[in-house]
Amino acid sequence: MENVRRAVDQYAKKQEQAQATASGRPADPVAHLQKTIADTSAVRDLVEKQTIDLHRDLAGIDMDAVDERTAKAVRLASAAMSAMEQVKEKLAPTVEQLGSLRRIRDDIDNQRDQMISLFESAAVGLSARGLAHELRTHLTEIRQQTNAIQKASETGASVQPMLRAIRGACSAISSSASLIDPMLPRSRAVKEEIDLQSFVGEYIAGRKPSMARYGIGMAVSVRASTVLRMNRSRLLQVVDNLVQNSIYWLRHTDVEQHASPSRMIEFEILPTGFAIWDTGPGVSEKVEESLFEMFVSTKPDGNVGQGLGLFIVSQLLDIDGCRAMLSEQRNSRGRRYRFVVDLSAVLSGGAAR
Repeated sequence: MENVRRAVDQYAKKQEQAQATASGRPADPVAHLQKTIADTSAVRDLVEKQTIDLHRDLAGIDMDAVDERTAKAVRLASAAMSAMEQVKEKLAPTVEQLGSLRRIRDDIDNQRDQMISLFESAAVGLSARGLAHELRTHLTEIRQQTNAIQKASETGASVQPMLRAIRGACSAISSSASLIDPMLPRSRAVKEEIDLQSFVGEYIAGRKPSMARYGIGMAVSVRASTVLRMNRSRLLQVVDNLVQNSIYWLRHTDVEQHASPSRMIEFEILPTGFAIWDTGPGVSEKVEESLFEMFVSTKPDGNVGQGLGLFIVSQLLDIDGCRAMLSEQRNSRGRRYRFVVDLSAVLSGGAAR
C-alpha cells in the first residue's frame, strides 16, 4: 500500500507539471526564479545605463539660458531619472532571494543524491539476491560432494572427481561474489574510461561458471570499438540486472516456450552502446509499452519478481542522460526480445572510435 501511494504521488506530480507547462506556468520553480533574476538584472543594467546617459546630457544645460519648453523637457527628464534610480534599487535581487534560491537548489541536489543512492542500493540488492540463490545451489553441491568423499574414503574409491566438483563450486562462488564488490558505495563516485568490449568480455568470463551450471551460454559480437566515460559500478549494475532478467526467463520457462532450443544470452557492442537479448520466450505483449515502469512484471512468482529490475536499470541510466529501450524486432514467437542500451551521452570524446 505504501509503494502504491508513493507511485500515485509521483504520477500526480508528473500530471501537475504537465498541466503547468500547458498553462504556461513554469514546471521548475527554481529555473523560473533563476530566469526572473537574470531578466531583472538585465533590466537593471539597462536602467543604469540610461540613467548615466541622462546625467551626462543634463549636466551641461544652463536652465537660465533656455526657453520654457526646453526647461520643461529638462524637468521631465530629471523626474524620469529620479524614477529610474528608484526602479534600479527595487530591481536589485535581495540577499534573502539569492539565499532562498541557493537553499532550494541545495535541497533539490540533496534529494537527487539520495534518489541516486536509493536506486544504486536497490540494484545491489537485486544482484545480491541472485548471488544468494547461487550460493545456496553451490553449497548444496559442496555438501553432496563432501558426503560422497566420506563414502568413497570408506570404500577406497577415488575422491578426485568429487574434489574437482568442489573446486568448481568454490570458483563459481568466488566469481559471483566478485560482481557484488564493485557495486558497493566506495566504488560509485569515480568516472573512468571504459572499453565496452573489454568490460562485457570480463563480465561474461566472471559469469561463465554459474551459467555453465544452468546450461546457459553467453556470447558477444562487436560492431564498433566503443569507449565510455562513466562510473564502472553503475554500468555493472545495469548489465547485471539485464542479465539476471534473461537468466530468470531462460531457467524458469519451458523450452517449448522459447524462441530457440539453445539457451543463450547475447551481447552486441554498438557504436552508441550495446544490445542484449536471449533465446527465451521474449517480452509479453501485455507489457511491451510499460516494461520499464515500476512494479511491472509478468513473473508468476511474486516473491521473485517485484517489477523493479528494469525500472532500476532505466533510473540508473537516466542519471547519466542514457536510456534503455525495447527494440521493435521480434523473435520467432512474434515477441519483442532485444534490449538496446543507448550510452551516447557518456561516449568518450563524444563518439565511438
